[in-house]
Amino acid sequence: MRKNMTQWGIGPKLALIGVPYFIIALIISRLWNNVFAFNIAPRSYIMALGLILLFIGIKFYIKTLKTFVLHFNQGVLLTRGTYSMCRNPIYSSFIVFFIPAISLLVNSWLCLTTFVVVYIMFKLNIENEYNYLKEKFKEDYINYENKVNELFPMYRIKKM
Repeated sequence: MRKNMTQWGIGPKLALIGVPYFIIALIISRLWNNVFAFNIAPRSYIMALGLILLFIGIKFYIKTLKTFVLHFNQGVLLTRGTYSMCRNPIYSSFIVFFIPAISLLVNSWLCLTTFVVVYIMFKLNIENEYNYLKEKFKEDYINYENKVNELFPMYRIKKM
């Protein structure tokens, strides 16, 4: 087991597969636009949804990075802010917000399949991070893991 976890986590692995896949999907989508374009709603609605997801994703990502940069080197378990909504908010920013948003903005359901590919890669590779966190933070991490969603952000109202 590793003694330390890099700040990059499994991000480079996800990018190594996700970025080329997205680029290839985008090229194919442009070559056969009539086949891969979203035709389920007016283009303006699809663009609006893409912009909303992008805006939320950027805000979520910036809030996450602020917390991460301030606290990662302190070696504490991050459980506040966006980390209270999901355990992997940096990965969530890309998988849940950015990939779908950009796919909608470029009008390609084929690009949207990048979400599935990156999610599968995430599930196949994240276990080492979890094992490291369980070893380092023990019961604190296990309790956190049991209370907070893995990837899809859920806002929880605190009970008084």
